[in-house]
Amino acid sequence: MANYLFSGSVVGNRYRIDLQERNSCGWGPIVPHPLEVIDCSGGVDPFRVGTNRVASQTAAYPNPADQELTLEQGGGPVTLTDAQGRPVRSQTAEPGRVLLDTHQLPAGLYFLETRDAASQPVRQQIRVTH
Repeated sequence: MANYLFSGSVVGNRYRIDLQERNSCGWGPIVPHPLEVIDCSGGVDPFRVGTNRVASQTAAYPNPADQELTLEQGGGPVTLTDAQGRPVRSQTAEPGRVLLDTHQLPAGLYFLETRDAASQPVRQQIRVTH
């Protein structure tokens, strides 16, 4: 059974929620999740992620992952590589929430590779435990 600790901060119009998970291995790292504040008076849909708005960052949780890894991202190629850089999971994702199956992967360190809003590669460490 996992426990979660949430905290948040506001600076100007920038909001951030920090999430930390505790499981049988102990407390994991603090993972920041920036939130975009949108003025809806201009007719912009604040929940649309697509051609007119690209998510700026991929949120991956839980980390460490056991059965699956949940990604919330802006779409595009998603690759999970092992510590030697060999792809173990790969797909082109639609914007939104994506689930990557990790239950058949050996426990260890992996890297999640996605693209940011400027199509630059972004790598994030992911630990798989069982």
